[in-house]
Amino acid sequence: MSKVHELRKDADCMLDDLEARAVALENKINETNEQFADRFQGMKNQASANAEAIEAKVKQVPGLAEEQKQKIAGSIEHLKLQLALGRVAAKDTLNEQKQMIANAAAAARAHIVANLDQMDADLSKEIDAWIDALEKIDAELEAAELAWDAEWRASTAAAKADWEAKKQDVKAEIAAFQSKLKQRKDMTEDKLGEFNREMTDAFNKVGSAFRNLAS
Repeated sequence: MSKVHELRKDADCMLDDLEARAVALENKINETNEQFADRFQGMKNQASANAEAIEAKVKQVPGLAEEQKQKIAGSIEHLKLQLALGRVAAKDTLNEQKQMIANAAAAARAHIVANLDQMDADLSKEIDAWIDALEKIDAELEAAELAWDAEWRASTAAAKADWEAKKQDVKAEIAAFQSKLKQRKDMTEDKLGEFNREMTDAFNKVGSAFRNLAS
């Protein structure tokens, strides 16, 4: 793979992450904590299924040492245990799961990345799906953590009207960010890094607006 292609892949991954975080903010601004908890269970189940698909394929890789297969399998099993933790019912539970899932995912990814050269090229599809699922979980947890304690419904009619207006402003900012992000399809390699920096700055502004709404 050329350095240009590596740059495109890296920048695309970062832009995918920004997109996932924007979607997470959009989801959280439109739902209650209870609704988030229901949806999050499905996301954890999907990530666990993705991990199982990798685990099954790793066992069949002929060029990978048995010791390495066992290390990958062990790290994936540990991750699956964290993904199987109970339903998020409070902010403390959310924070705990966020840290435990992140630590287990990092360990599993490290074992897999260390052995990529020995793995069958067909495994790339499963790895991409798994990483995508984990990044979405991380984005959703971050958005939920920011908004968990927010009083999404104001106590008076005037306060509620003011809050609804602000919420619409934030939703518009998120939509504008997502629309601009679609421009990357037409972006050349030499412009992609600059576009990534520009979109990172734009997302930081959206995130600040979201945090102000949730505070």
